[in-house]
Amino acid sequence: MDVERIEKNGKIFAQIPIEDFEALLEDRDMLEDIAAYDQAVKNAGEFLPAEFTYELSEAYQAGKSLIPLWREYRSMIQSELAERAGIPQSYLSAIESGKKPGSVPAIKAIALALNVTTDDLI
Repeated sequence: MDVERIEKNGKIFAQIPIEDFEALLEDRDMLEDIAAYDQAVKNAGEFLPAEFTYELSEAYQAGKSLIPLWREYRSMIQSELAERAGIPQSYLSAIESGKKPGSVPAIKAIALALNVTTDDLI
């Protein structure tokens, strides 16, 4: 990989050809997919009651957030999930109510705290 070091305003930056940058993005995406797969394999042994999967399906079809369903299934209150995910409870509340979509890092943190994949939440 051809890397050029550039200093600007006292900071050092790395400049690389666009092909290398795109390859790095593809590698990152692949690693995220591998992590999601590993999480899915880890959760494969979990049995979800039919009633719960029905609730998830209904909420999904209605365009509602699945996070409160998973949170309640995991016997957590909002403040506990927010603390485990490292986000403010007010932000979690806004995500759960649909007032805010939630950033990718926040959704990933919530998924990790709930021991589910991000796909389980969206």
